Amino acid sequence: MSLVEFQFMLKQLQVQNYALIESLTLELDTALTAITGETGAGKSILLGALGHILGQRADLKSLRNTSEKCVIEAEFNVRSYELQSFFESNDLDYADSTILRREILPSGKSRAFVNDTPVQLQQMKQLGERLVDIHSQHQTLLLKEQFFQLELIDAYAKNHKEKSQYTEVFNRFKKIQRELEKKKQDRDRLIQDQAYFKFQLQEFDTIDLEEVDESELEQELSTLNHAEEIKSVLFDGTNRLNGEELSILSQLKQMLQNTQKIGSYGNKYANLFERLNSSKIELEDLALEFDQLQGEIEYDPARIQYLTDLQNKIYSLQQKHLVNTIEDLKAVQSDLEQKVDSVDHLDETISSLESQVKKQEEALAAAAKALSKKRVAVFESFQGEIKSLLDQLGMPHAGLEVHRSAQEPDPTGIDFIEFYFSANKGGRLLPIGNVASGGELSRLMLCLKLILSRLKKLPTLIFDEIDTGVSGNIAAKIADLMREMGEQMQVITITHLPQVAARGQHHVKVYKDSEKEQTTTHLTVLNENERVEELAKMLSGDEPSDAARLNAKELLAGNA
Repeated sequence: MSLVEFQFMLKQLQVQNYALIESLTLELDTALTAITGETGAGKSILLGALGHILGQRADLKSLRNTSEKCVIEAEFNVRSYELQSFFESNDLDYADSTILRREILPSGKSRAFVNDTPVQLQQMKQLGERLVDIHSQHQTLLLKEQFFQLELIDAYAKNHKEKSQYTEVFNRFKKIQRELEKKKQDRDRLIQDQAYFKFQLQEFDTIDLEEVDESELEQELSTLNHAEEIKSVLFDGTNRLNGEELSILSQLKQMLQNTQKIGSYGNKYANLFERLNSSKIELEDLALEFDQLQGEIEYDPARIQYLTDLQNKIYSLQQKHLVNTIEDLKAVQSDLEQKVDSVDHLDETISSLESQVKKQEEALAAAAKALSKKRVAVFESFQGEIKSLLDQLGMPHAGLEVHRSAQEPDPTGIDFIEFYFSANKGGRLLPIGNVASGGELSRLMLCLKLILSRLKKLPTLIFDEIDTGVSGNIAAKIADLMREMGEQMQVITITHLPQVAARGQHHVKVYKDSEKEQTTTHLTVLNENERVEELAKMLSGDEPSDAARLNAKELLAGNA
């Protein structure tokens, strides 16, 4: 099974009611497909339709018939590109054969679908960017982006392992660094609040909450506040139970003596004696307790004041801290103690984190150095290969150098990579965005993407007339490079050059039909004889000569 069978592949494009297209289906295959047609036939319309699938904004001008909706649908083979995570994160149904559909309604509104699930246009755009890369002379801005230049170098150096290791260390370093910064901020905030916490804690110093029972405190204070009344009641009780005259106990003793005399006359009288005797014992105990309690109680104004102050302090703290019990106050006190002590604990944590940060800085420096070393090591061979490819494309005096400058570690490393380029003999090498024309940039981009196609999986690549302004042998060289890329991925080229069209393994012709009331764009996949005729027309005009047909056959023969 060849490599191309595992690459992104645009299998089919269907377009209805779009611009000059009434209804059109384009079946595509792997390798290099050439699309040709006269100027204005509708080649750019095909790209425009595909652009809507890739997330381009739409308007009513897109509709051929403004009373009907426009439908554009593209089917992609995405099996080998590990896009399951994208589908999962966007709550979409994954399928190896994925269909993107765009509908533009007569009202001007549009709808987007991925595998029949409605999606936001931004979601379709994000997916589309992973499926198709459209490249034209006007779409070379990517070449000027530093991240693209760095990606090229990393791909060329086969830095996947080193980049993964660096990213892992960098993320770990940043995580610890963020944690350290947070702990420092916590410490600074606690230092500012510590004086207040200490003040609050001092309010607890005059109270030993472990020794306080709020219920017992309330009972003792109530007893002291009513000491005279309690003492009077106890004294009266003692006298009534065991006083000198007519006390309850003295009368009970007389009753016991009398009852004892009749106890022998029957059990019921004996029982009366026993019951009276039990009552006497209980009342004697009560009399003793009354007397003891009377002796224990003493009115103590100082003690009352102390307990009242203690109770007021407890109530005040409970109200201040919005709690209801002694246990709640203990929890508040413990929390304040922890906050006061937490600065010391944070200092220990910060010291530990600073040690970890230092250790990670050393690991990061080592990982960054290893990554940078591999990057720098390929500069010369990368520059040489680009030079060789540019020579083939008719730019023998062009030169490209990779410049590196050091930067602070970021997610990409410590290297700021910038391509310097000159297309002319003796020309001064300058940053790539300052010196190259559109055609030169296109050819340079073709070289870079050829190298990339050898090193990593790329999406379906569409070249939109990047061969404009070249001819003859250079055009053939461009076609050879695109065909080589087609061995690794799906490449589609829209071209006016027969040399390029002849290199395609597949050839699609776009043409207009004006026989009906409206002009309509059509397309057809050409067979061998039709290709000869199309190439002959491209070589010599609408009425090709036999010599042009012979030339066309020679071009195709060279493609075999």
